[in-house]
Amino acid sequence: MSDFPTSSTPTPTLDHCDYGDWYPSFSIIPSVYILAFLVGCLGNSLVLSVYLRRPDGIRIGDKPQCCCFFRASHQHLPSPCKNKPSGRSYRTSSHSFTSSSCPPSIPRPSRSLTDSLIASLALADLCFLVTLPLWATYTAMEYHWPFGQPLCQISSFLTALTMYASVFSLSVLSVERYWILTGRRHSSHHPSPRCPGRTLWVLVAVWVVAAVLALPGLLLRSVREVELDPKSEDDPGSVVLSCQMDYSMLVGAELEEAEKDRAEVWWAAVLSLKSTLIGFLLPLVIMLVCYCSLAQLLRRHFGRGPRPDHRRQRRLLRVIVTLVMAFFLCWMPLNVNKTVSVLLELGFVPYSCPLDQALLAAHPYVTCLAYLNSCLNPLLYAACDPSFRERCRATLLVWCGMCRREAEGDGRKEEQEKQQRSSTFPARTQEDVEGRTEDEEDSPACHIEVPERLSVSYEALVRTGLSDRCVSVPPREASDAEILLVHSEEYLEGVKKTPHMTLEDLKEFTLQYGDVYFHPNIYHCAKLAAGSALQLVDSVMTGKVRNGMALVRPPGHHSMRSAASGFCVFNNVAIAARYAKQKHGAKRVLIVDWDIHHGQGVQYCFEDDPSVLYFSWHRYEHQKFWPSLRESDYDSVGKEGGAGFNINVPWNKVGMENSDYLSVFCHVLLPVAYEFCPDVVLVCAGFDSAIGDPEGEMCATPDIFAHLTHLLMNLAGGKLCAVLEGGYNLTSLAQSVCQTVQTLLGDPLPRLANLRSPCESALESLQCVRSVQRRYWPILKHAAEPPTTDVSTKRTKLAKAEEEKAETAEEERSREEKVWPEPAERLRPPVGSASALPDDAACPDGLKCLTSSKDLGPLLVSRIKNRSTEVAGDADGVATFSRLYTLIEKMRTNEIGNGVALVPDVAAAVKCVVQDLGSDLVNRVLVVCVGKEELNYATADGGEDKGEQKGKYYIPMYLKKGCGDTVGFIQAVLGLLLPLGYEYDPDLVLLIRMPGSGVGDCMWQQLIGLLKGFAKGHTLVLMQTNDGACMGPTASVLLGHPAPPLQELLTPLPDNGDALERMRERLQADWKMLQTTVMFRFFNRALELTYGTISHTVMGLGYPERDILRYPYDP
Repeated sequence: MSDFPTSSTPTPTLDHCDYGDWYPSFSIIPSVYILAFLVGCLGNSLVLSVYLRRPDGIRIGDKPQCCCFFRASHQHLPSPCKNKPSGRSYRTSSHSFTSSSCPPSIPRPSRSLTDSLIASLALADLCFLVTLPLWATYTAMEYHWPFGQPLCQISSFLTALTMYASVFSLSVLSVERYWILTGRRHSSHHPSPRCPGRTLWVLVAVWVVAAVLALPGLLLRSVREVELDPKSEDDPGSVVLSCQMDYSMLVGAELEEAEKDRAEVWWAAVLSLKSTLIGFLLPLVIMLVCYCSLAQLLRRHFGRGPRPDHRRQRRLLRVIVTLVMAFFLCWMPLNVNKTVSVLLELGFVPYSCPLDQALLAAHPYVTCLAYLNSCLNPLLYAACDPSFRERCRATLLVWCGMCRREAEGDGRKEEQEKQQRSSTFPARTQEDVEGRTEDEEDSPACHIEVPERLSVSYEALVRTGLSDRCVSVPPREASDAEILLVHSEEYLEGVKKTPHMTLEDLKEFTLQYGDVYFHPNIYHCAKLAAGSALQLVDSVMTGKVRNGMALVRPPGHHSMRSAASGFCVFNNVAIAARYAKQKHGAKRVLIVDWDIHHGQGVQYCFEDDPSVLYFSWHRYEHQKFWPSLRESDYDSVGKEGGAGFNINVPWNKVGMENSDYLSVFCHVLLPVAYEFCPDVVLVCAGFDSAIGDPEGEMCATPDIFAHLTHLLMNLAGGKLCAVLEGGYNLTSLAQSVCQTVQTLLGDPLPRLANLRSPCESALESLQCVRSVQRRYWPILKHAAEPPTTDVSTKRTKLAKAEEEKAETAEEERSREEKVWPEPAERLRPPVGSASALPDDAACPDGLKCLTSSKDLGPLLVSRIKNRSTEVAGDADGVATFSRLYTLIEKMRTNEIGNGVALVPDVAAAVKCVVQDLGSDLVNRVLVVCVGKEELNYATADGGEDKGEQKGKYYIPMYLKKGCGDTVGFIQAVLGLLLPLGYEYDPDLVLLIRMPGSGVGDCMWQQLIGLLKGFAKGHTLVLMQTNDGACMGPTASVLLGHPAPPLQELLTPLPDNGDALERMRERLQADWKMLQTTVMFRFFNRALELTYGTISHTVMGLGYPERDILRYPYDP
């Protein structure tokens, strides 16, 4: 036996066992040795060349990738910083709003320990392979050693040394990768740049320990003469020189011959077991533990994320299994052979001559198999790295280029060197280098979160002139203290180290998280993203701007306290929420997340905090869509004191439209938000919920975000901060950003024509959410029970065939290109707001006072004279009505946006105006009457409108305590008026304030602000002359100032809730946007099948040419 396996002369160890008929193959084994020598030397030389020539780092641009938009206000802000970024920075025009100082320089990282260990492994294998020709000759000469004593000792020592160095390098490499992927190596509280000394110490330790363990091969090897038994009767026998272990120096000379032999057997057994335990079993256990842990980590990592990559998961798991199995299969047979032989010789295994013969016969072949592992390592390990293949190709091209230069001379030297450089360092675009460090070919999800998301958004804002209308504020980096408001110190310190990592280490650091991609500049960019959100909060909360939007990258709402996730590093909005509470004293913060993915990081951060209300709608599909969490379903409402302050609306199918989004806002979010009464609204503005997005696969058009933004702007006194999250279709992303910013700037909203009823799946989710939240929010107290059918509450278990069919259909659907029209241009009228007032009334500042009727037609002037004489009875009535009709006409032609009129008799004025509007000015009018009196006026044909009292177009809502009941009033506005208005889609909104209505100024302003979302903002307010005290609050909202908050709402009266639900039940057959339950959908469908459609039976009675929807509020 020897310390390390080498083929030995097959001499019998026991006299009574015949070995004469067995001889190993003296041709096959040497041939395998030579083949392993050629292949292994080439492969390991290539590995060494690649890793030793590998550049110390990659120069990466320092693009900030952060942008901020702030809504301009009347206060003047200093000009933004003009510091010029270094390198290839992201500036698209001289008017860029993304000025930033230069990021800190990124040092070139030193060669990683991983690279050094791979090089050590290749060096060890190469040193061993150099000795293979000696062992091949030795075997071919029937185990005759012709090279002398020194080469016997040196080659034996090198064989043992490289064996230990090889397996130790593999073991340390496994531990290194385990530490990196589990975050242990980057959890220090004292970050420091990568130190080359650490790598050197590890390598020195590996080789020193290997050398110490290999010393017996150097000290105990000797060349001995061995007499071989004759092969036949005529063969006299022969003597060969054998390179064998000599244990005589370890055995005392005073021992007898039998004792010496026994002692030598024990020494051989000890050294053999030592090599088996230390050189095989221990490394195998280390690799199994590390790689099994990594396999679990890879399975979790690639099985989750916005785009689970099961193909890459299977490939990497297959690589890990291959590496461990290659080591195990190559070395296990030899070590089993050695161990059984030792146990046999020591008597621990009953002696068997056939077993002894089989062990000795197999020994040369299992030794040959172990030697083959040295040539397999570069193929199985280093070649599995995708970047290694590219570097190998580049290195081979360099070698080939050198050969061509020698053959062709120096004539084309300069051109060929240029070709070699471009081959060695493949050209990458700025975005590729700065935005992605993962292997792009194997990471499809990385292709969607790209820097172009910001560039196309900004270019669209510049192209439409919106950027010039915004106040630009330079971004800043968030401080450590600000980041620690949400994240753990350990996680922050780990991310801090990423600028000093090699790209290889960045890849491995990434694997411990879910679908997030790190590059050396991401720490700087993530701090800028969080800091930009805080800059926006500062500007809004201090009143420097009214509202704003921050375009930042990377996004943040998936990032958790101690983990990055879903492209997110720091949770920008969560940090901003706690920052607003801490620095600006916000007592209540509303976070609205309309990204298509659930923001689990925000939910986990505030799930027990009653001062933060988190609302999220997200694609869920019964927990099949990322992040596939049980906590993303509708019944996750928060914990402990935060119960009820977490609202999840799961979308269990794709293809949601504008009506689905609006329905959830009107029937869930807005009622709760008004009851919550936030001090500031933060929006996780993810536009992957828009049409065309590959992640969301929804059908809501970009202009829906204009309306969602407008509805939120009426909360918190208009303090709204939107922070960009997702959005991966560059076309819909740019359009959605423009729609949002244009709304923040106060432009008229686009009309949402042809809204359909919410889909059945959306109604299921809506009903479930309202039913579970009603116990926490009194304003939802009258919500229906959850559906009795199996819906989003319980994940459906499809059969395997059905599931595969559904996945195939989903893939085909995702490949279909969505087409949608370009959002209509939102033209600002030359005059924003105007007034039609009596001659003796003062016009509020900012309103244009109309004094002429010269633009009216003669027929309309004649009719005005007749009507005004009937109503007013004097000449002043003619002037008043002429101004009123002039205001309406200019609103129709978009010369004026909105207006207010004071008339002597508001009831009579409404009667005249409504009768003339349909035929002469506009087609569809939404009439909203607030007051104690019920309007009954003559129709165009002179008959009383009694037939529609309970029809589709006349909707009275009676409040028990009148319009002064704020909570009942807002219930009716949100639950009835808004859904009706969106579905009706009027050309003009006529808001009437009856004398003595009792409605408070705050509620009145809220109503005006919400109604401005209809008819492109064309809202006409009619008030009686003696109600002039309300002119100031009315004019303020019409001019675009935010309505003051309503403060905390009282518990709603049960009678009002009952009346609202009865009205909903009566109207929802005709007005689909009023539906809040899926059970009505089933009933209505059966009703239509039995009796036919009953939606429009009242529509033709008295109004054949126009539709006028009257919505009076009466106590």
